[in-house]
Amino acid sequence: MNQSNDIIFAPGYACLRPLLDGPGAQKVEMNTETLLVLCTCPDKEVAETIATRLVEDGQAACVNRIPDISSVYKWQGKLESDTEELLLIKSTSAAFADLQQTIKHLHPYELPEIIAVPIAAGSDAYLDWIRESTR
Repeated sequence: MNQSNDIIFAPGYACLRPLLDGPGAQKVEMNTETLLVLCTCPDKEVAETIATRLVEDGQAACVNRIPDISSVYKWQGKLESDTEELLLIKSTSAAFADLQQTIKHLHPYELPEIIAVPIAAGSDAYLDWIRESTR
């Protein structure tokens, strides 16, 4: 782990280099504590149930619901196409294990999408709010 908090540009973060290394760029500390968790749900009811529970239980500060996304994937060797609702969950690495268990418990899919992406940078006040709102 990078103890200096300098940004290390892994392939997935290479797009940040022009913003952070260009003329007038300021030193930015990499944030590894706050997360954006993505989860697709089969319908509005499941999405609302999961979103509400995560916020009520303090496992997420906020959950945005994006309806009517189209998903194409292979499942058990068969090409599938579905309309789903996407959850954008703002949380912390400390709350992730409990958050993941809650989703698995409430989600009807055999293998729900649960992908956590570190929030590399953001408004200090907003990131503080995520940390304060999440147990």
